[in-house]
Amino acid sequence: MPGKSWPHNMYTRDMVAGFQEMSRLKKSKFPGGFQGRFERVFGQKAPNRSTYHDQLKRWNLAEQSARDAATVAERNSAGHWSAFSKANPLKI
Repeated sequence: MPGKSWPHNMYTRDMVAGFQEMSRLKKSKFPGGFQGRFERVFGQKAPNRSTYHDQLKRWNLAEQSARDAATVAERNSAGHWSAFSKANPLKI
């Protein structure tokens, strides 16, 4: 996945852990705002906020069975965030 930026370079299990850590850091008032938290959690340059929130919304709106299957998937093509995104389109 070299050369691809977030979220295209992520696995679903890492995205979920990242969403949880982003929430925890926000509650703890981690300095640096959204960008600081994102860089700390994901180790890369933050996308615009709407991109992040669209992905979080996609996760939250997905059926529980899809979320359960995605969180146990390995770090391979089946567990890639792009596979989850394709199977769970964001309805805008």
